[in-house]
Amino acid sequence: MMNYLSCLKKIAFLLCTLAPVSCTQFLSIQPENEFLEEGVFSSMTSIHNALNGIYLRMAENDSYGGHMTMLSVDLLAQYYNTSNMAAGSLDEIVNYNYNHARAQTSFAATWASSYKIILNINNFIQQLPDVPEQVLPAAQRSILLGEAYALRAFMHFDMLRLYGPVYASSPNATAIPYVTAPNDDIFPLLPANQVLDAVIADLQRAAELLADDPVRTAGGRQAIVGNDSRTNFYRMRSRRMNYFAVLALHARVSLYAGDTAAAQRYAQNVIEESSPFFPWSDPDLSLSNASAPDRIFSSEILFGVENTNLYTLQRTYFSSSLGVNTVFTALPARLTEIFANTNDYRYRSSWFTDPSSYYPTVRTFYKFDEVNDENRLVRYFQPLIRISEMYYIMAECTRNADYLNQVRENRGLVAIGNAADLDTEIANEYRREFWGEGQTFFYYKRRNLSSIASGKRMETIAMGTAQYVVPLPLAERNYR
Repeated sequence: MMNYLSCLKKIAFLLCTLAPVSCTQFLSIQPENEFLEEGVFSSMTSIHNALNGIYLRMAENDSYGGHMTMLSVDLLAQYYNTSNMAAGSLDEIVNYNYNHARAQTSFAATWASSYKIILNINNFIQQLPDVPEQVLPAAQRSILLGEAYALRAFMHFDMLRLYGPVYASSPNATAIPYVTAPNDDIFPLLPANQVLDAVIADLQRAAELLADDPVRTAGGRQAIVGNDSRTNFYRMRSRRMNYFAVLALHARVSLYAGDTAAAQRYAQNVIEESSPFFPWSDPDLSLSNASAPDRIFSSEILFGVENTNLYTLQRTYFSSSLGVNTVFTALPARLTEIFANTNDYRYRSSWFTDPSSYYPTVRTFYKFDEVNDENRLVRYFQPLIRISEMYYIMAECTRNADYLNQVRENRGLVAIGNAADLDTEIANEYRREFWGEGQTFFYYKRRNLSSIASGKRMETIAMGTAQYVVPLPLAERNYR
C-alpha cells in the first residue's frame, strides 16, 4: 500500500490547493495564484510567488497560523483552563489523550500540512539552481535558496520536537523522516540524533547562502518602497527566514541537542550583530491605554509569518465575548502566579477584563487582538523566533543571570540576584514571553521536566514520555 507521505509527494510538487484533491486530480488543476511546475520557474515574479506560497502555507491554521503556536502546542503547555469545555473538544489535547479522535485529527492535520510544505520546499530547492541567470541573478538565487534550506530545517526540527522522543533521555530513538526530495521515495524514520544532524547540515548551508542577506545591513523591517516587486521582495526580512533567524534557529537546535558550546556561540553571534536592527520594544507601546499598541513587541521578532487569519483566531478562541465553555483563558490563580508583577509589559498589554462579558472579573488574552491601522507593520505578524530567546539561551548556557536580566529590565521587571534559582527563573520567563507562540511546551520537553503546572487546577502534572511524545499519525504508522 502506498506510504502516507508518498501520496503527499505526488501532489505537492507545487503549492498545494486549499481544497482537498486526489493525487490524480491535482495534476489537472491550476488554482488561482498557483502555478504548474513547468511555469513556476520561468520568471522572477513566479519564482517569488512560489516562495511566498510556502510562507503562506506555513501561516495556515494547521501549521504556524494556529495549531503549532497558539492552539495545540500551547494547550500541551497547560496555558489554558479548559475544565468547562465539552468532551471531545481540544480539551483532549490538554489531557494528553492522544488516542482520542479529536487529538488524532488535530495532530494528523499538522503532520500532513507540515510535510506538504516540506515537499514544496524540496521542489523549490531542486528547481531553482537550473533557472537561467537572466531570469534570476546569482546573488538573489543564493538568498532564495538560503531561505528554502532554512525553512526545511525549521519544519523538520519542529516535527522532531513534537513527534520525536524526549531527546535528553532517548537521542537514538526512532523519530521522523527527513524528506529531501519532491518525489515518491519512501524516506525512513530516522533516529532523533540523525534528524538533528540533517537539520544542522541544512542550517549550515543556509547560513552560507545568506551571507549577503540585506538583513545584515538594513535590518528586518526595511519599508516597502514604490511598486517594484523585484526590489521589495528583499525588504521586510523579518517576515522571511533571514540570516539572523538562521543563526538563532541554530542556537535553538544546538541547545536541544545538548551542545551548549554551539548554542552559546550562535546565540552570542545573533545578539552582537542583530541587536542594532532588532531593538527592544518601546515600553510606551505596551501601555494598556496605548493608542497604537504593539502587544507582540514586533521590533524584537527575528522571524515571523504573515497570518491574515490571526484576528479571526483571536475572536474564535480568546475573545471575552465567548462563553465560559468555549473561551481559552487562564485559570485566574495561575495567571497571577505567572505574572506576579502586574507591571510586566507582557501582562499589561495582553490581559484585560471586560465588564460586559460573561465573566467581567476574569482576564482574557488580547495579545493577538486586531491592529486597526492598516499601515502599521505589526498587522498580521505571527512571531516564530524572538531575539529574547537568545538571551535565555545565553543565560542557560553560561549560568549568568545578567543575560536574563537584560530581558527582564526590558519587560518592566527588576533584576534577579545571584541567589535566585536560575533554572526556575528561566522557566518562568518562557511561560511569560512565549504565550501564544508555541515554544513553552518544547522548553519543558527539552528539559525533560518531571512535572509542570496544570492549566486547570493549582497543582502540578506528572510528565513523562506518554505526555511529551505525540504519536505519529495512524496513517503514517499503518502504511510503512
